[in-house]
Amino acid sequence: MRRPQSQEELFFPFSFHSEMRVGSVTGAVLNLISTVLGGGVLSLPFALQRAGLIPGLALLVLTALASDFSVYILVSCSRRSGAQSFEEVAEKAFGPRAKRWGMALIICVTYLPLIAYIILMRDLVAPVVELYVLGGATMSRGARNLLAAALVAAVFPVCLVERLHGLRAACLVSIASITMLAVAIITRAAQCVGAAPRGALRGAVNLWPRDGASGALQSVPIWICAFVCHFNVLPVHGALARPTRRRLHRTVHFTMGLVAAFYAAIGVAGYLYAACVGALGASDNILAAFDPADGLVNAGRLGLVVTIMLSFPLLVVPCRDALLRVHADCRYGAPRPSRRRRRLRSRHSETAASSDDSSSDGGGGDGDGDGGAASDHDAFANLEVSLLTPTSDGGRETVKSSGGSPRSSGGGGSGAGGEDAIATSLCLRAALTAPLLGSALALASLITRVTDVWGVLGSSVNVVVAFCVPAAAYLAIRRRAHHNARSRARRAGAAALLVVSACLAVACTANNVYIIASR
Repeated sequence: MRRPQSQEELFFPFSFHSEMRVGSVTGAVLNLISTVLGGGVLSLPFALQRAGLIPGLALLVLTALASDFSVYILVSCSRRSGAQSFEEVAEKAFGPRAKRWGMALIICVTYLPLIAYIILMRDLVAPVVELYVLGGATMSRGARNLLAAALVAAVFPVCLVERLHGLRAACLVSIASITMLAVAIITRAAQCVGAAPRGALRGAVNLWPRDGASGALQSVPIWICAFVCHFNVLPVHGALARPTRRRLHRTVHFTMGLVAAFYAAIGVAGYLYAACVGALGASDNILAAFDPADGLVNAGRLGLVVTIMLSFPLLVVPCRDALLRVHADCRYGAPRPSRRRRRLRSRHSETAASSDDSSSDGGGGDGDGDGGAASDHDAFANLEVSLLTPTSDGGRETVKSSGGSPRSSGGGGSGAGGEDAIATSLCLRAALTAPLLGSALALASLITRVTDVWGVLGSSVNVVVAFCVPAAAYLAIRRRAHHNARSRARRAGAAALLVVSACLAVACTANNVYIIASR
């Protein structure tokens, strides 16, 4: 049965039933999990210690729910406007200038983690070098920074790749390595707690924050950083076969649920182990509480080092391409679409704005059926793709995204997880990559605590990327839509998310400045 015109949505870069959509829910979940998981898991016990066990777990759940909702409304913005990337969503909602700000946010959200990853690599490898190479001698700070420089030099050639589809296996390696590390931490925590005298941990574990609101606020940016995957959501959605609302909900709910459960397990286990051995507050890296000669933990330690090293190109390549897109956009301006494309866009924007956001059973609409009626606008969607990616033979040229998702090679900008990779020479890529890694290395050499980086990143850029922009864009794109009870509830949720996240950004930033200045 034909779907009502008012429920039409835009599916880019490929139409709803396109054979180019080959992604499964399982593959999408693994892709997003590999985007979310990283070296930040080592700071989760520290976040629980600062916030207290009960408030810390509550913040974990609330952050997971907020991230789940923000991912949903971000994809909804894409489906209602035809935007294929994070910066395009900003452009559709707020105009052309917002696209440049969106690209600037992507640059920040991919550059700042490089600093944190260099610090983590240095702190992970140094104990192993001290034990097995230096015979137990302690490395000076300068020697540790030289070690970090050697590790960055080792990963530099991998960062020169032009496209990320050659690193698809990295997501499985990342998940396997972090799972191995989690098993090691949980095993050692269970052994230590089981051998401790009865009631020995009662005084060491704080259920509530001992430093008041400041401690709880310090943990919030860590939780926010732990759930950010928004720059990779739209490329994953663009590859998902039959992208009904039900499959979208399943993908997002599974991702956030599994990640939250994993974080709770590793956070609580690491916190209990640190309390058991009397190392609470000693470091923001839980592995510092373990014996450097522990073979099981060292296996997980080295696995995480490999994961972090493989993550460098996943950050450097999008950051480098975003810099090139900003330069091209500022120098030449955005290409003006054809009159026919503008007319088609305008017509579908009007119908999308009047659609009913509450349908729960429509095919490609906000509902969740099998999407059979979505073929009504397949011709438009296919036309749009061919307009976006003209080739000499009139066909479509495709590339793969960082998560293995097919993407149109010229279809607008790409988020950090996308791969509208700009064709560049090896010399140009090296000339851009070297200062990116060099400046990150220089900043990392001046910072001793990785939570300082997570604090700045989580309280500023990540709050904006994960919560503020999706919420504000949803309110802007859906402002003229016909609203019923369910759609009004979504708009109210987006408004609440925008207000709360903006307040949190101010409060957490001020708290981080206070903590750093008071040392």
